[in-house]
Amino acid sequence: MRIRGSKLLGSCLAASALALAGRSEAQVAQPIMSAPIVLNESAPAAVNSVQLDYLLMRRSTPNSQPLVNSVTGASVFNATDFDFDFESGVQAKYIHQTCDGWGYEFRYFGIYDTNAQASFPVPPNGTAATNPPTFITTDGNFTGNFFYRSDLNSFELNGRRTLSDRLTLIAGVRYINLNERFGGTYGDGSPIFATQDSTVNNSMFGLQTGVDANLWNSCSGKLRVDGFVRAGIYNNDVSTTFRAEVPAVGFVRGGDDSQNRASFVADLGVNASYQISQNVSVRLGYQFLWLSGVALATEQLSTTDNFNPTGTGVPRLNFGDAFYNGINFGVEYRW
Repeated sequence: MRIRGSKLLGSCLAASALALAGRSEAQVAQPIMSAPIVLNESAPAAVNSVQLDYLLMRRSTPNSQPLVNSVTGASVFNATDFDFDFESGVQAKYIHQTCDGWGYEFRYFGIYDTNAQASFPVPPNGTAATNPPTFITTDGNFTGNFFYRSDLNSFELNGRRTLSDRLTLIAGVRYINLNERFGGTYGDGSPIFATQDSTVNNSMFGLQTGVDANLWNSCSGKLRVDGFVRAGIYNNDVSTTFRAEVPAVGFVRGGDDSQNRASFVADLGVNASYQISQNVSVRLGYQFLWLSGVALATEQLSTTDNFNPTGTGVPRLNFGDAFYNGINFGVEYRW
């Protein structure tokens, strides 16, 4: 019995050893699996954005400036009689933002053919408000028909530095062209008795700085409100021309003037964007633009020599401020 029990115990131990050996071989035979790779989805990525907006902007009413006076010196036609309406324009912007927070942007802004008309009766012995005054006519039946046109174009290239998810600093260069024309006719019918025409051109190039800011986001993330501010100092290459003519007698007076001076430009705006797909948003916003130290068409007459036979009609540049404000609406595509 003792021998038989020893054999049984030996058999059990041998079976257990074989089972353990088989399990170890199976474990060794299994391939070693590496841990799965997890991408860091929160890491910043490069962003590209194209914005295209339609603009409805209004130029400010010209500063008060007498243009035609009565024989007593009272103003019968003032620059404030020109009432500008909202005019259309285009704004286009491209932004490239890198994953390390640096980037650049290009922006074009244009308001085309801002214009206004004004008519008024010319009193007997009335004068154009040149310096000294220009006698117009003794006829009490003359009417003055005048126009004012203004065109604005702006190109800018800026570098960008993101400081947080809500604030980005910008700095760059900008070119702005403001071209204006003021002119009209005096007469009591056809043919026209006299014509008068003044043009100014402001060609500004300079440096600007500013910020882009995210002001608010909805809980869903689809609706956001952003704002921007820009300000810069510019070298303004300014020129003006003046011409007056009495066609019936071939009488012409006029001249030109030009100079360089410093000008200041600032603009700001706020935009609401709603995301309608993964890449596309619709936009609606408001913008305000201030140009200071620029030549404006109606403000040149007071520094223009008289255009009577004893005068020259040569202008001398004069400077002032102009404002534009209005709405923009359009689309943005991001990728």
